[in-house]
Amino acid sequence: MNRTTRHIALAAGIAAGAALAAAAGDPAGATDRVSLALSWACLLLLAGALAIGPLHALRTGRPLLNHLLRRDLGTWGALCGLAHLALAFAISMTPAYIQSWVDGALAWPAPSVRRSLYFWAVVGSLVIAALFVLLVGLSSNRALALIGARWWKRLQRLAYLAFALTVAHAAAFQVIESRSPWLVALLAAVTVGVLALQLAGRARVLGSAGQAS
Repeated sequence: MNRTTRHIALAAGIAAGAALAAAAGDPAGATDRVSLALSWACLLLLAGALAIGPLHALRTGRPLLNHLLRRDLGTWGALCGLAHLALAFAISMTPAYIQSWVDGALAWPAPSVRRSLYFWAVVGSLVIAALFVLLVGLSSNRALALIGARWWKRLQRLAYLAFALTVAHAAAFQVIESRSPWLVALLAAVTVGVLALQLAGRARVLGSAGQAS
């Protein structure tokens, strides 16, 4: 599959998922469902992008310096995250939301804890958005040629920070909105899976380097 076809397929898949989410229930909640669908698309696409390098390392024993599929998955993950942020701000940055889920919530945890989670999740979302904009800007061959492979690779590693902050942001809102245990379990599984692959891939590369020396 060439890059153009892949971009079309990713865009179509994301649009179809958002459309299904919008049509899945009461029209009044369509924006919330689309926002949630985009947030999970963001997380899963980022996880897929971060899995490519370790899988290559496990297969070859060598680190992966550049890979077009990884860049494309990361780009669409970031775009989904930015779209989610735009919708989520319209939903969650309102007095009604704060009263329902933060200050006036009766479920665990206490409102003081919820306020802290909410504050840091919102601040984190702005940092994540800045990282996503940077990473999308780095996804082109022109950016690679402009700043050079060494600095391009260093800046690309900010994808790990973006993923970690995305997980922390998601975890905070799982608590604030009392999400389904299945969603909490899925978030944990994706996070552990990415971490395990990263550690395994690093160990494989270090082992191969030790054997070569």
